[in-house]
Amino acid sequence: MAAAFSTALARVRDGSADHLLSSDCVNQLARAGEFCFRRRLLTPGETLRLFAQQIAHGNVACAAMRHLAGRDFTDSAWCAARSRLPVEVITGVNRLIVDGTLAELDRCDDAGDGTYRWHGHRTFVVDGTTDSMPDTPALREGPQRGRS
Repeated sequence: MAAAFSTALARVRDGSADHLLSSDCVNQLARAGEFCFRRRLLTPGETLRLFAQQIAHGNVACAAMRHLAGRDFTDSAWCAARSRLPVEVITGVNRLIVDGTLAELDRCDDAGDGTYRWHGHRTFVVDGTTDSMPDTPALREGPQRGRS
């Protein structure tokens, strides 16, 4: 499992996974959601692709992104592009990836019973980007010490 994750991470870093979800596809999602954007270097699709690379490279500094991308933009332009990314587009991209993965699992389900086994392993989709907790007094107090 760790080897597969390392391989996938390396593919995001070097850009060889870019064919899985193209910048044009992400831009189409943005247009379908009626999010307007100008034709610019950092379109929503390109920004999301580079954002994945930024994270895959250990969350490098914004100032390093132009070197990583091989493009000519300022770190403030990069920050502005990231802040313009609509959450709905990111959610839509997540849905496309999950749906595509489930379809692929349906095609190659080893168990054949819909339990989504890939090479004999159970497969789960986990997304922690939308986790939230209520702001309650008990949570603000923090852990209680001395309780068992």
